[in-house]
Amino acid sequence: MIRHLSRAGVLLGVLLLTITPGMAAIQVELNGRPLHFDVAPTQVSGRTMVPLRGIFESLGAQVNWDAPTRTITATKGTTDVRLSIGNPRATVNGQTVLLDAPAMILNGSTMVPLRFIGEALGADVKWLQATETVSITTSQESPPGVTVRPEKGRARGRRDR
Repeated sequence: MIRHLSRAGVLLGVLLLTITPGMAAIQVELNGRPLHFDVAPTQVSGRTMVPLRGIFESLGAQVNWDAPTRTITATKGTTDVRLSIGNPRATVNGQTVLLDAPAMILNGSTMVPLRFIGEALGADVKWLQATETVSITTSQESPPGVTVRPEKGRARGRRDR
């Protein structure tokens, strides 16, 4: 009987360890400071999606939403980024880029792929597995550069997670 209880305890422990990491909320930080959004970041197809206005404005971009075409336009300095809801292609300064995950509407909020947005606006984006945190680092010394590849490849080819 004790042997069966011991096995059940071990199985329960393994089950809890398996479930717990997936239940943790994804955190986003910009230059070491936590960002807070009206809608929590979420993972879709292995990509971290965040509310469009929150991430664009945190990175210093001006954001426009065109409701009839469901298109997002963001401008920061000389960088122009355009995404449309459901479209796997975006443009950065007129150059087409294939996205791993298109912009989408989830629970009434427009969500955009964090890594693509950050890198398109000149930031370095890293996934910190141990804390389930996306760390964004910007450089104040130099203007943002476009670090995406043309449509042949996916944006930066790295996974958020």
